[in-house]
Amino acid sequence: MASKQIGMFTVILVIVSTIIIALIIYTMTLEKMKEIAIMKLIGIPNSMIIKMIVQETLIMGVLAFISGNIFAHLIYTKFPKRVVLETPDAFALFIVVVIASILASLIGVKKVISADPAQAIGG
Repeated sequence: MASKQIGMFTVILVIVSTIIIALIIYTMTLEKMKEIAIMKLIGIPNSMIIKMIVQETLIMGVLAFISGNIFAHLIYTKFPKRVVLETPDAFALFIVVVIASILASLIGVKKVISADPAQAIGG
């Protein structure tokens, strides 16, 4: 029963984290729309711009995973019940973080594809 609760809690945390990363990427993309429109105007292909957005999201997800893992190892003695994250589980969690990051970047990617190059010149 306890393992099901921990598993469900983990699923909820991954979903919430994905939504938060998606909102951050979407906001960052909105702030850069003029620059993205200029890049489109000078002929940079959508695939290159999309690759930059996905890379930015992946870097954010990986850094969050690393800092969360370090933080968890620093404070695990403060909890009344000991929870150990073994290497195979940490690797599986890392894969989940990468997939969640890629999914989170889709909102920013959708906005980038719809960007109008005329915005760069005030149109």
